[in-house]
Amino acid sequence: MTLASTLGRPRTVLMLLTDGQLLGRFQVRGDQEAFAVLVQRHGPMVLGVCRRVLRDDHDTEDAFQAAFVVLARKARSIAKQDSVASWLYKVAYRIALRLRSAKVRRREQEQLTLPKETDSGLADVVRRELRQVLDEEVHRLPEKYRAPILLCYLQGQTNEEAAALLHCPTGTIKIRLLRGREMLRKRLVKRGLALSITALLGEALVDMAQAAVPQPLIHAAANAACGGAAPAIGALASGALKSMCLAKLKVAAIVLLTLSLACVADGMLSKASASHVANVGEKIVPPTPVPTFGDGVTVISQSR
Repeated sequence: MTLASTLGRPRTVLMLLTDGQLLGRFQVRGDQEAFAVLVQRHGPMVLGVCRRVLRDDHDTEDAFQAAFVVLARKARSIAKQDSVASWLYKVAYRIALRLRSAKVRRREQEQLTLPKETDSGLADVVRRELRQVLDEEVHRLPEKYRAPILLCYLQGQTNEEAAALLHCPTGTIKIRLLRGREMLRKRLVKRGLALSITALLGEALVDMAQAAVPQPLIHAAANAACGGAAPAIGALASGALKSMCLAKLKVAAIVLLTLSLACVADGMLSKASASHVANVGEKIVPPTPVPTFGDGVTVISQSR
């Protein structure tokens, strides 16, 4: 069965497999068809966030492919393989940011101005900016809140489906969605945006639904993941992987430093405790009382 025939039949066995099962087939067998199903499943979300950050079709496609290249190379390190949406969203967002920052620096060096918004009305520009802010704040959410938000709002899953993917009760998903929305609301208020989080997430869901991934782009991402990435895409993926490695090293260094400080503090505490015990163990000899008369006159003995 070819890649094209697999993607043309939405009810195939591959489409019914979980993310973890598809990743397993890709890792063990190098199954490009299984990876293409992952691209098709999570592609709209990834394409949407890349498009909102970059606003350029060519850059968006490069960032899109780079995100899936990183997924292919780091698949074994994903903790929750049955639902890679949260992990993939975070990677795609960071890649898009890095690419946008690089382009801004190049423009500044070349003394070029940013393109003006001539083809969109003011309302469209404001809406796009708000979606970028929302992406930034969703990216900052803790994993346990980000994952349900992405599954239920940006991928259209029901609470029950999200609970099955995340291996937790449906009630837990509802609570995390409520708390996640409240965290987003407070963060937007701090930025001077008193907006309805539910409405913003609803707009993002519509935006994601409209971010249909063209079949050629799905093929290109699957091929890139199997080692056929263009140099520019490979560089983006390598930069993301290096950044992830540095982040892990920083965390390891912080943990090591914390443990070292704890050991030093424990040693100092043990030494102080031992010194205290030694002092307590010393025999204290009270002074010999000096006899006195009732009026307090000291008796002085004289030797004869």
